[in-house]
Amino acid sequence: MCIRDRNSPFKTYFDQVLSLCEFDEDLRKGLLFFMGCSMVNNNANEIMSLHNSENEIQQALNQLVFLYEQPSSTDNHLFELDYQSINNLLYSVNVLYLDHIQPQNKDWKEQLQALQTYSVVEDFVNIFIDKKFTIATNHRVITDFFEKIGAYLSLLQYDDSMSYKAGIAYNKVYQEKDFEGFNFLQATILRISPPMYRALYKFPLFFIYDPNRLNANHLFSTILQFFYLDTNRTIAKHIHAFHNYLFLKPNSMSLRKEWNFETENRGQMISQLMFNTLSIRNSPLFQFRNEFLGSNDFIYSDLKNQTISQEDFILRLQNLFENYYEINIDDMVHEEYNHAEYLQFLAILFYEVSAHAMLPEKIIN
Repeated sequence: MCIRDRNSPFKTYFDQVLSLCEFDEDLRKGLLFFMGCSMVNNNANEIMSLHNSENEIQQALNQLVFLYEQPSSTDNHLFELDYQSINNLLYSVNVLYLDHIQPQNKDWKEQLQALQTYSVVEDFVNIFIDKKFTIATNHRVITDFFEKIGAYLSLLQYDDSMSYKAGIAYNKVYQEKDFEGFNFLQATILRISPPMYRALYKFPLFFIYDPNRLNANHLFSTILQFFYLDTNRTIAKHIHAFHNYLFLKPNSMSLRKEWNFETENRGQMISQLMFNTLSIRNSPLFQFRNEFLGSNDFIYSDLKNQTISQEDFILRLQNLFENYYEINIDDMVHEEYNHAEYLQFLAILFYEVSAHAMLPEKIIN
């Protein structure tokens, strides 16, 4: 007897992506909850640019929200759930960033009509209170945020589907209480999320509006494109052209066979990526070196027009990864990081090696 898969095509697809990411159960549930909660807030601008009438916009937003899972009449209890602990976490991330890491207008709390209903989770905030605004900090904060939400959902014995539907319900309940204030709190999470999570947030939109590119792009390439958003756009344009030159088959969006991120030993892949990326100096992209020299958007701008040995260059970049990005490369090699974090690291490695390799006058073997 054949049992029909009742999952939506997107859920089947996205569950495979999440399995590839190797997230633990709580992280996965917390991510899905937040995606359900923030789907409209995260995609409204794109949808409004793609559709004209208010009716079309609303239909398109509903399609996105319910693409992974749609609440039914048996899920009404989700609208009565006690979301206070999640509310407090959401508020605490905003306090952490807007009062400490990236102090903003001190009046930001006045945007919250229900301010008195929020409490700061002191233990959560105190872990990160002295940190700077970096990808490393943001990654840890958002991951911990999702883990804590997921732990609460696990206590309720919710699976992935229920976690996502709970996010939809949570959004509906609190939008009705304080539309602008609740959107403001969500927007902070969306803004500070590292490339890995921002890429995943957009999978529903890509699935509907750009499925060919989504199917062709490896998650590594998608994460890299979201990393570009926080960099110098001129530099990123050239590095992306080098990405296509190095990784993709000619006239294709498919990876060359030598870039097998799933089965290749991590240490071997990191070494292979490092040395192949250095070849940007021998590629057609090297003609744009002056545009790199004209920018100061580098961690190691002092490399400009220097002569450096390849060994010293690699040591400088390793120092950048371990100190600025706070990535322990030995732990990465020995799979202490999940696969999505590994792909995010490879994307950062590719960008930073490409960018810095354009600066020296000579890199001597």
